[in-house]
Amino acid sequence: MSHDGKMEDVEAWARSHPDILRKIITKSSGAIGEIIVAQRLESIGFAVQSLNGHHEQRDLIVSKDNRSINVEVKCVRIKGSVWWVGKRPLTEPDCGSDIWCLVSAPRQADQLPNPDHVEVFVLTATEAAAAWDLSPYKKKSEHGGEIRLKDVPTDAKEAWGKFGL
Repeated sequence: MSHDGKMEDVEAWARSHPDILRKIITKSSGAIGEIIVAQRLESIGFAVQSLNGHHEQRDLIVSKDNRSINVEVKCVRIKGSVWWVGKRPLTEPDCGSDIWCLVSAPRQADQLPNPDHVEVFVLTATEAAAAWDLSPYKKKSEHGGEIRLKDVPTDAKEAWGKFGL
């Protein structure tokens, strides 16, 4: 690998070390979801910045026309599954994310998802909180809940218009 850090060199190195690459991919559902959401938003004209996991319930900042909003991304690798959410989605202004993107990216644990099988559900923070409130898990434990696909609003699939920027 060259010392100038070219992406092609990194990709070639990763392909030449399949065991390490599989291990990284296996532990990367969250990052995979963030990449999927960022790519889709950029393809429709938004600028996207990652917060690298340093903010509670905020993964991305999405902007357009000098306005920005915070986005939380949750990703699962099993189609039609549930998204684990450790804490009720925050709905107070400036506390959490304005938009939640729930990504269903079916894949084997050590593989990247097929883009044709990926689904993204876009919810407002209020919709995410309402879905979380329906979680039977949170009734058993005060330490978290989940958002189940059956509790996601029917109009949420690929609802990029909710960004409103």
